[in-house]
Amino acid sequence: MSILRRGTKPFDDLPTLRDIPSATAAQMAEADRIASEELGIPLELLMENASHQIAVAARVFLGGVAGKRIVAFVGSGNNGGDALGALRHLHGWGAIVGAVLSGSAERLRPLARRQHDILTRLGLPRETTAVDEADLLLDGLLGYSVSGPPRDAVAELIRAANASRLPILAVDIPSGLHPDTGEPLGVTIRAALTVTLALPKRGLIATRSRASSVSSADGLGTPVPRSSIRTDRLGTHEGPQRSRCDGRPRRSDRVRRPPQGPRCIPPWQRGRRLRRSERIACRSRESVSRSSAAERWRRR
Repeated sequence: MSILRRGTKPFDDLPTLRDIPSATAAQMAEADRIASEELGIPLELLMENASHQIAVAARVFLGGVAGKRIVAFVGSGNNGGDALGALRHLHGWGAIVGAVLSGSAERLRPLARRQHDILTRLGLPRETTAVDEADLLLDGLLGYSVSGPPRDAVAELIRAANASRLPILAVDIPSGLHPDTGEPLGVTIRAALTVTLALPKRGLIATRSRASSVSSADGLGTPVPRSSIRTDRLGTHEGPQRSRCDGRPRRSDRVRRPPQGPRCIPPWQRGRRLRRSERIACRSRESVSRSSAAERWRRR
């Protein structure tokens, strides 16, 4: 699983973590609650951090956003707020941005409405940005709290996004995908890249063989097992499956090789010239050691 950090390096150069834990929708909701209620981290700060990481991912994906056209499909929830906040960052980096709301602005939840109002004061998003002329679509329609198949305007926007054949960057999880099982709940976004926030959702890990590339955005402020919060409160799941999205086996799955015999010369003496008697003794000891090691390996 690639970890997005600040910068514009290609995705292939980003570090890959093994055995990164995954979380269910209920566990992520509990993590958000701990962050806001017990730790006192404002939800506005979490959304701002998330929107910045999404914008960074879009910039890395496109290899730069100056002059690029980026359109966000925005739902009424916090995923829509993340997408709107990302548009603000992308506009600051020179992108031409636009947004398509699944409903009226009055139906946006408070945090998403605040992001929309900020864009409005900036004179954004530009309504002239056509979807079919975009270089990238941001999917901010549905999040991990989804409980049923997409309906009405949301379903229509998902179909329009898939029919556009444009690359789609999904915020946290592709809209229409069940966050725990990874099964489609109905019509589902076909994303080229999914930027999962804080922790990968278990549904993404379960279906990564047929899903898009998945990158994890860290540094959001949400308490995850790497923090001081007790992990049993979140119940995060390490999972028996491989954690890499490229299918590379875990260290425990690799073929073990027979151990090699020890070097007879200490590291601090390997630079000096050995006498003939030392070279003969060294070769003899190494031969015996390797034979013994190979024999022990065969007997296992």
